[in-house]
Amino acid sequence: MNLIYSLPFWPYLYTPWLFREMQWMRKRGHRVAVISLGDPPGPRANPADFGLQDVPVLRVDQRYQGDGTLFRLLTAVAARGFKGKTTQSLATMRRDKGLRHGLHDWLTQKRVMAFVKQQRADVIEAHWAAHSAMLARDIFLATGIPYALRIHGGDMHKNPSPRLQDMVQDAAAVCPVSRFIADLLLGKRPVASLPQVPPVSFDLKKMFICHNGVPAGQIAAEPAPQSETEQIIGTIGRLDDEKRHEDLLRAVGRIKDKHPGLKLLFIGGGVLEPSLRALAAELGIADRLTITGPLPWEHAMAARKKIHIYAHMSKVEGCSLAVAEGLAQGVPAVLSRVGAAVDSIDEGVNGYTIDIGDVAAMASALDRIVTASPQARRDMGARSLAIIRERFCFEGLMERLEGILSASSKGDPHGQAPKTSLAHATKPLP
Repeated sequence: MNLIYSLPFWPYLYTPWLFREMQWMRKRGHRVAVISLGDPPGPRANPADFGLQDVPVLRVDQRYQGDGTLFRLLTAVAARGFKGKTTQSLATMRRDKGLRHGLHDWLTQKRVMAFVKQQRADVIEAHWAAHSAMLARDIFLATGIPYALRIHGGDMHKNPSPRLQDMVQDAAAVCPVSRFIADLLLGKRPVASLPQVPPVSFDLKKMFICHNGVPAGQIAAEPAPQSETEQIIGTIGRLDDEKRHEDLLRAVGRIKDKHPGLKLLFIGGGVLEPSLRALAAELGIADRLTITGPLPWEHAMAARKKIHIYAHMSKVEGCSLAVAEGLAQGVPAVLSRVGAAVDSIDEGVNGYTIDIGDVAAMASALDRIVTASPQARRDMGARSLAIIRERFCFEGLMERLEGILSASSKGDPHGQAPKTSLAHATKPLP
């Protein structure tokens, strides 16, 4: 299978799973190429770390940047010849966008179509329901090459595309990363704090839930050790408003006197670090807080081994890989009820879920876990490991995704997608 990833930006520090997926596909004998539509919103990831130095990449800038750029595009396209399909004629683009912008977009489409032809693509995997998905749709309309659409949290949480209907209608497979996102897509879960998702309709038989996964080698062999004297509550993620780290600080502030061995570990960095440190000082827990700052993925995975209890209070998520990676260390957890959190927790068995922003409930849940004996916490961690292995193991999820993509390339993802033990997480919605 010749597979092209259509991405809105180059993978960065917090999206290493994209390279991991490409690496897995290559090891399975598939040919992988990438079309990237922009620079990443964070520190750039290094494909060499995943053995992907030689993956063919087309970097496309959809913004017109001046006559010099236009001349370079024109020269590059002229070198290959001007034959080949585009979804809109040059005359139409010139009429809609003006001479320079219209010619820029037309030449960009020519470059994309030439790249797709050169790679002999069988199927396109479009990540995020944004420009990358619209590009995949344009390729489909011009060439007939099918695409599978992976819908992540930001597609539903921030500015849902007004072209969402077109994207899902023409996709061979629609793959939200959690049932929470699928419900948002179908209008089954209105959330007051989130933008209204445009109403869409399509064949639900082509919808599959495709979680993000943790490689088997990153899942601990046994639950994390637990101590009577020290309990480190940890979380992984960038320090911004969406992750609500302040809720975790306030919750720990409520129970700090009862648990003198309680500490906090924030794995990540961001613009809120100064304000979070100031809040910790105000709450009297500055000496209990460690913030690592941005870390390469492998260093973040090493740092998570210090955690005894995982907490994630985000107000929006699709399927948080950080949560899965945290639980894969074999620890109890307290999570806000967003994204795939409800699939990660057996309530009261390996942790608790709470409403977004409910600091009192969070403090209570953390208190129950910390008060429990070390052996009870290890038992909770054992259940976390079982859940990760059953529902979020990368290799099993990738086999499922491989089947969906392979079947999509043949025009029948529902009929040919393989049956696996992950059916509860990946089956079509009823």
